[in-house]
Amino acid sequence: MSKKCKLCFLLICIFGFVFVATGCGKQNYESNSNMLDITINIYDKQKLKIYSNDLETNKEYLSDVLDDLADDIQLKKEIGDYGTYIVSLMGIDQGDGYYWIYYIGDKYASIGVSEYEIKDGEIYNFYIEKYE
Repeated sequence: MSKKCKLCFLLICIFGFVFVATGCGKQNYESNSNMLDITINIYDKQKLKIYSNDLETNKEYLSDVLDDLADDIQLKKEIGDYGTYIVSLMGIDQGDGYYWIYYIGDKYASIGVSEYEIKDGEIYNFYIEKYE
């Protein structure tokens, strides 16, 4: 190998070492570290699932996730004294004693969607239920 080839090889090795050592070739996975995997399910009055979506989000509150899905789930909501509440999903309006409520898994959510901080792996089930 000639002196020129050895010098080129040495420079390539040095450049490669510096490139790797400084992280220039490293992919940044940190931006995905705050992504959460959740599931949104919506049920009709007969308790039949009419919508389901497993998604990845970086949102903090359930209301923000629903806002992102607004067109798909035909979301209509209002802001009241106790925060944001849902008045319609999938074209099904509350009224006549029916209200949209949600469960985290199988547990009734006691706070509104605008105040609930989502957690990785959770399933959110929305039902239109009659209040008696």
